[in-house]
Amino acid sequence: PLFVLALPMAAAAVAAGRAPSLRGARAGTGDAGVGTRPAARTFRVLVTGFEAFPGWEENPSGGIARRLHGTCDDLEAHQASLRVCWSARTLPVDHNGTRWLASILPHLTRPSPDAVVMLGAGKELTVELTARNVEAETGRRIADDGAPLWLETTVDLAHHGLEASLRRLATLDRGDAGRYYCNEIYYRTLRQIRRMAKSVQSPAGFKVPSMFIHLMSEKDADGVKALVAQTLWATYVAKPSATRVASEATPGRGATKRRSARAVPSLAAR
Repeated sequence: PLFVLALPMAAAAVAAGRAPSLRGARAGTGDAGVGTRPAARTFRVLVTGFEAFPGWEENPSGGIARRLHGTCDDLEAHQASLRVCWSARTLPVDHNGTRWLASILPHLTRPSPDAVVMLGAGKELTVELTARNVEAETGRRIADDGAPLWLETTVDLAHHGLEASLRRLATLDRGDAGRYYCNEIYYRTLRQIRRMAKSVQSPAGFKVPSMFIHLMSEKDADGVKALVAQTLWATYVAKPSATRVASEATPGRGATKRRSARAVPSLAAR
């Protein structure tokens, strides 16, 4: 079924012991990568963006999240048409905002999301591949219980040439996602997905693919959709491969070479 997650009520539902569900969504029309063939299934993607940073009038990541919420798109990847339905939440720019996604994931009832996508502003379109165990502003460790210094995206870049496909659409960066709240939400979410590996699994048997995407404006919405479509195709539509064990190595030791994103001086990555 199509879906919409009642995100504004999710925190209250968790507190009350009620698990929110991913269900029903209003039909939307997408203008990026419209496919010509019906999709075999509907993919459910959970998205977060941020509210305006201090001193900013608006945040494009939050704007895109609001536009996507409750809509569906027919996207194309490798000549396959993918029906993608979005549920989104715009988060406050503080530590509570970075904790929300990790806290809500264990309480989602079936069907669970097929992908988790976090958005942030301050760079040209960039997929962040790693997050660092450093809390925003304080510089303290996010987790002190033996958690690794670095965590890597749960997206399987080696599967069916996904890395090359993503590179054609955006920069891939093995940095720390900005050392701000973007990095913090990414680390907390990746850590939670790993802790939930036995209970929150994609139908293909992988850890739920989770990525952080930096962007510059709401015009990057189509780029975000294209990145998600490629990821869903490689993870679920292409022939499955063995379950991936995500690397927790420091940046630079993985198979993907770092490509530094071109940050705009007046909009430092957050």
